[in-house]
Amino acid sequence: ELFFKYENEIREMFAFKEKVKAPVDAFFQTCEPHDIRLGVHIRGGDSAKFAGGKYFYSDEVYTRLINEFIALHPGKKVSVFICTNDKMLNIEWYKQQIGVPVHLFRGNEAEDLYMLSQCDYIMGAKSTFSLVASFYRHVPIYHITDKNKALTEECFRHFEDLFVNI
Repeated sequence: ELFFKYENEIREMFAFKEKVKAPVDAFFQTCEPHDIRLGVHIRGGDSAKFAGGKYFYSDEVYTRLINEFIALHPGKKVSVFICTNDKMLNIEWYKQQIGVPVHLFRGNEAEDLYMLSQCDYIMGAKSTFSLVASFYRHVPIYHITDKNKALTEECFRHFEDLFVNI
């Protein structure tokens, strides 16, 4: 209860510094116009081992969910912004599988967190990292917990809904 009472103060205390924001904001300026920014947090190697790989998903799972997200927003220009710690992620393959612009910003952890927080929606494996990104701007977030589940608008929650169940 105290966290939510002081959430604005907490947000201010942990606000992003200009040196973190500047490269991400400049990157966004180079991207095409869009109506919706979808931030996708793809966890790499660490999630393959954590909890027996329970939250490690294949590229096919991510691209299916991204395409389902796009289908939920007909008539909207969606751009996808991926952040990952997977140095081997094949961004060209993602671009071929997804019918909208796909971007990979190879920033540091703070820049990736800021980038996700500036998106309109966030999806990815269950992670406190993406949850914190959601916190900054009340961005709807979908934590993938069942790789076979079809994506709906109801899958997206807010920080407040998820934080109480950590």
